[in-house]
Amino acid sequence: MEFPKHPFRTHGGAAVPHHKNTWDIPSSTMPPPEKVILPMQQHIGAPCIPTVKKGDHVYVGTVVGDSDAYVSAPVHASVSGTVTEITQVMLTGGHHGNEWITSLLLWRILEDYITAIRDEGALFGFAARGLLRRTTLCMVPLVNPDGADIACGAASPAEMEAAAAMSEHVAFPTGWKANGAGVDLNLNYPVGWEEAKAIKAAAGVTAPAARDYPGQAPLDQPESRALYDYTRRFAPHAVAAFHTQGGEIYAADRRGKIPDEALAKRLASASGYRLCDPAPESAHGGYRDWFLEEYHRPAFTIEAG
Repeated sequence: MEFPKHPFRTHGGAAVPHHKNTWDIPSSTMPPPEKVILPMQQHIGAPCIPTVKKGDHVYVGTVVGDSDAYVSAPVHASVSGTVTEITQVMLTGGHHGNEWITSLLLWRILEDYITAIRDEGALFGFAARGLLRRTTLCMVPLVNPDGADIACGAASPAEMEAAAAMSEHVAFPTGWKANGAGVDLNLNYPVGWEEAKAIKAAAGVTAPAARDYPGQAPLDQPESRALYDYTRRFAPHAVAAFHTQGGEIYAADRRGKIPDEALAKRLASASGYRLCDPAPESAHGGYRDWFLEEYHRPAFTIEAG
């Protein structure tokens, strides 16, 4: 018996019986929806950064998100229309060594979010999968890893000895706020840095210490520079920096203006924390201070506790 040379080829292709339930319904063109949500992550690679802003008009095929990451692909508009909202949120924690508990808080929020997505549940009263579709969330849970190690007594003996020498007036190691170089990272950003330097110098802090030293220049520390660069690249719609003074939220910029007062009030209501202004000596050189000055978008210091 001779085996057919091409056993799976049939003249004219496969003849499949016609059993579609819609065989007798004429084809029709679906109108575009009133609103389209375009996630910035649609693949296994790095998420894209929006290349458009609120109010821009785009056409079918316009690139609305892109990334220079090794594994990524641009996002194109599937309809023509006007950009009504861009929602990218960045949450940061662990700015100060002795506030390492904020890092655990952010990890817990992320764990709860992922679990809610998996189980088709809710997060803070919102459907988790809906949040995932319309919001890009970025977390930097531990801005100051070396400082956290020192505050927890987990740094190397040499690092602990060097830090102890800079902690003359602070309970050591639990009072350690700075990074491993003795710089308070939340005083190292390029807005109001000179004021922060003068205020801390007047209080006697003019050299690396356990807290309150703003560095020799803005962004002269690798941790603050990394967060600054990443924030500029991600360009979030809103940021939150978690600290542990307890029960307060700072939302206003240095001129007393709150970019989104309704959002600030909703955040205060949901958390039970009160909206207030930081002490004048703590209102310069911070990450939130810089973001507000640079972007004029919502930015919150959340003093958990």
